[in-house]
Amino acid sequence: MGSFHRNQDHTAGFTLVELIVVISIMAGLLVLSFPVIRSFTQKDDPGRQINQLMVLAEDLKARAVTDGKDYFLYLDAATGKAFVSDVPVDEYSFRNAGAKEMVFGPDLRLKDVEFPGIAPEDTHLYRICFHSQGYSDFALIHLEKEDKPLTIKIEPFLSGVILLERFFTLENCI
Repeated sequence: MGSFHRNQDHTAGFTLVELIVVISIMAGLLVLSFPVIRSFTQKDDPGRQINQLMVLAEDLKARAVTDGKDYFLYLDAATGKAFVSDVPVDEYSFRNAGAKEMVFGPDLRLKDVEFPGIAPEDTHLYRICFHSQGYSDFALIHLEKEDKPLTIKIEPFLSGVILLERFFTLENCI
């Protein structure tokens, strides 16, 4: 009896279907991980954080009028955190804000916040109020971006927030 041999000319490799499946899975993982990677790179950008703070202040002014209630922006110079609330909070509540807070990166430092007609306090926790009647506290937020002084000016009756390229005091603005 003769043995029956097939021609086994198999070459090592993947089929087209296997390659398409693997590439599809990798593309799906890349698409799902892109927002996470993007958030890591954007958190450390001090320019982006300044813009976020300015947009947040403008948004709070608009939301206060639209929602008909006061909003409060808390800034902590000691920890470099910002927190928004629609009710006044104490320092303990601010410390336990958790996911609601915005944290400044290492290249952006909050120095202090200055208010007109109010003597500077020896504190590191500041509160800016955005009133439901359409106005806010007049405040100057002093920051340092990579050792460069900046001031964000929040005017009481204007909807926009202004970034000034150096430290401004209230005497310079009035």
